[in-house]
Amino acid sequence: MPKAKRAARRVARVCVAAIAGLQILASLSVAASPREKLEVIDSSARSEWVIDEHAWGGGVRLYFLDAKHKSGPRDLMPNFALGCDRIDPAKSVWRFLVELAPLGSDASGEEETAYMKNKAYYFGAPGTVILIDEMDKEFKRVPILVTGSGTLETGRLTREEVKSFTDASQIRVETPTVVFETRALRAGSLHLMRKLPCATP
Repeated sequence: MPKAKRAARRVARVCVAAIAGLQILASLSVAASPREKLEVIDSSARSEWVIDEHAWGGGVRLYFLDAKHKSGPRDLMPNFALGCDRIDPAKSVWRFLVELAPLGSDASGEEETAYMKNKAYYFGAPGTVILIDEMDKEFKRVPILVTGSGTLETGRLTREEVKSFTDASQIRVETPTVVFETRALRAGSLHLMRKLPCATP
């Protein structure tokens, strides 16, 4: 075989190997790059706490009705809940919980798979609940932990802490992967205090 052809083949093999290497590096780079944080802000006056008898043993839930995504997948939406941690309210304590809003009943298998992966990623790290008053000043922080069911949940809340939640004009939840915030919290706190049946230390 002429030297020119052998040289041309060597050059071609080198080029193919280089392209393959670049493709592998590119795929590794994409896989290793961190996802953007899921940041959802709800500043709507329409959002409010609603009595939810099916939340644990009783409680209230806040749906992000007019939330805006600042970053992260647009189809992922949180719910906040405050209430009992067990079905039997007499044997339960107060907890604050953050969950990922469930998919609709018409979701496909691919959508369900993507939902579970997102849930595991975005709800996989502990963080902090930040309570803010009417003057936009932070007045309390409460740790929030990851649960086995893929939610974020505080520990037992004291009576004083529950009052802090119902009195706050803004709740902000921060973890390394999410930021959730709502300003619509002062929805008849005394009424909610009477309705919530959980035992309180």
